[in-house]
Amino acid sequence: MHTAIAGGAEICLIPEIPYDIRKLVKRIEARYKKGRGFANIVISEGAVPLDGTITSTTGTQGSEHVRLGGVAFQLSKQLKDAGCKAEIRETVLGHVQRGGIPTAYDRVLASLFGVKAFELALEKKFGQMVALKNNTITSVSFEEATKDYNFVNKDYYMVKAAKGLGISFGD
Repeated sequence: MHTAIAGGAEICLIPEIPYDIRKLVKRIEARYKKGRGFANIVISEGAVPLDGTITSTTGTQGSEHVRLGGVAFQLSKQLKDAGCKAEIRETVLGHVQRGGIPTAYDRVLASLFGVKAFELALEKKFGQMVALKNNTITSVSFEEATKDYNFVNKDYYMVKAAKGLGISFGD
C-alpha cells in the first residue's frame, strides 16, 4: 500500500481483498477515457481474484513453504482475457525496491537495534528478537513475533486513506 500511495497508483491489489477483474478493466478504461494514457497497478504476491486462485509452488524438500510468484504475469493474462485493450507491461521489482541509500533514520535505527541485540546476548536472552514497539526499542520472543500472520484489515487506516485518494482495490 505504501508503494501504491507513494507512486500514485490507480489500483492496489493485496491478498486480503479479493479483486473483481471486471472492475479493474472498467477502472483502466475509465482512466483512458479521461485522456490519461497509462494506469499504474501495484499487485502483491498472494493477491487473489474473486473467482480464481493465486500462482504458487511448494518449496524444495526441507523447505516446503508455499512460494508465490508470477502474479504480475497472471494479472496481465487475466486483464487481456477480460477484454482490456490497453498495452500491458509488467515490471517485477524483486529486491530492487529493497535497495537504496539508507536515510539517517535507517542508520540510527540499525545502531539502536545492534546495541539492543548485543545487550540481549550479554544477558543470555536467546530466542529473542529486537523490535521497535510503541516507539521504544525492546525485545520479543520469536514465538510472540511469529504467532500471528500480519493480515491487513479492510478497516485499516491505510486502506481507507488509499481509497480516499481514489486508489481501487478491485472490490
